[in-house]
Order: sequence, then structure tokens, then C-alpha cells
Amino acid sequence: MRDLIQFLEDIQSKNVDLYIHNSGIDTSTPTGKMMFSFLSVFAEFERSMIRSRVQSGMERAKTHGTKSGKKIGRPSNVNPSTEAAVISLRENGMSLNKIGRELGIGSGSIYKILEKAA
Repeated sequence: MRDLIQFLEDIQSKNVDLYIHNSGIDTSTPTGKMMFSFLSVFAEFERSMIRSRVQSGMERAKTHGTKSGKKIGRPSNVNPSTEAAVISLRENGMSLNKIGRELGIGSGSIYKILEKAA
């Protein structure tokens, strides 16, 4: 909402007003400014509601989906053999970038594996 208000102030500082034909909003009038502000408030409210619903749905899926809970996110391509390969390659002096390219995993995964092994 702050960004919309800032946008409106920026364009009005250059003597430009906003006219939205489909909605009949003209920010050169007090009523148009009020309607623009209302729309930004409702848009922010809707965004907050959607975010809240998504978070509660994810939490519900984690805790009630199955006995152990549902894992949210992309499945990991790291398995025990990949972990062993990372540790072995690192012990042999290979750089983290080369390990990542060789095994097709990201540097974050490599750091987690090495941290877990330490």
C-alpha cells in the first residue's frame, strides 16, 4: 500500500494524475484519490489473507497430512551415496564448485553435508 501511495505522490509531484478508465478512478479529484486509497487497502488485505491461508494450509499438511507429516517443498536429490561422494571428493581436495558440477547439486547442499559430517 505504501508503494502505491508513494507512486501516486511521485506522479502528482510532476503534475500528472492517474485515470483508470475501467474503474472510473481519477486521482485529480478527492473522490478518485479516496477510491485509489481504498483499493490499495483492500488489495493489501486480500494479499494478507491469501498469505495467511497458504501458511495455515502448509502447517496443517505438515502436522496432519500423514503420521510423520508431509514434507513441504521440492524433493531433495541428495541421498546417502551422494553424501559419501561429497565427503570423499572434498577429502581428496576437490573444490566445492567442482563437487557441485560433478554431482549436480548446489553449494548449499554441499555445505550442509560437510557440516553434518564434521
